[in-house]
Formats: sequence, structure tokens, C-alpha cells
Amino acid sequence: MNGGLWALAVSGALAGLGWFYQKAWDRREQRLDHYFGIIDRLPAFLATPPNFQDINATITEIRRLWIVGPNDVVRAANAFLEIIEGAKPQEEKENALRAFILAMRRDSTFASALVPRFFHNKLSSDEIVLRTATPR
Repeated sequence: MNGGLWALAVSGALAGLGWFYQKAWDRREQRLDHYFGIIDRLPAFLATPPNFQDINATITEIRRLWIVGPNDVVRAANAFLEIIEGAKPQEEKENALRAFILAMRRDSTFASALVPRFFHNKLSSDEIVLRTATPR
């Protein structure tokens, strides 16, 4: 009887770990899908002339980061958009783009999905800026 309880406990623990692993994998896949939607449209920001339809679609995806993204990804997105809006030199735009992509890359790792982000969601109201792209 005692061996049966141990087997039940071990199988329950393994099932729990499997469930936790699957949920983390699903979170990672959701993040990747969201980030791929953003990355696929990022060249529109650096194109000449700008593609305002793709830019607005990307800005819409970036706004969704306010809900699902960690602070560092939201802040990198904001920095990128501020540099684009400020008509900065191409090198600054590319550096901000690289920082944004690296922030998304760090967040899309399995380890990042495995560890909950309870303490990585402390944005201030100043960091939520409603943007839209319009021709100048």
C-alpha cells in the first residue's frame, strides 16, 4: 500500500510538472507569434518613402505590448518609436531598432516563459503613449 501511494505521488508530481512545462511552452509560442507580427513589419519604419499602413499596423501590435509585454520590451519599443518620431539620424534609428529586437528576443526565450514575470509589470502612465503614423 505504501509503495502505491509513492507511485501515485510521483506520477501526480510528474503530471504537474508536465502541465507547468506545457503552459510555459504555450506562453512562449504566444509571445513569439506576437513578436513575429511586429518584426515582420518593422522594415516599414526605415523604408523610403515610409509605408504608413504597415507602420500603423506595427504600432497597433506595439500597443498590445502594454498588456502582454514586460517592462523592458515596452520601454525599448517606446524608445524606438520616439527616435523614429524625432526624425533622428539613420544610425540612431537602427540602434534603437536593434535594442527593441534584442529585448523581444530576451523575452521570447523558454526560460523567460518558464519564470513568471510578477515583478516585471510596473509601467508608469507616462510610458503609455498613444501613437499613430500620418504622412507629414
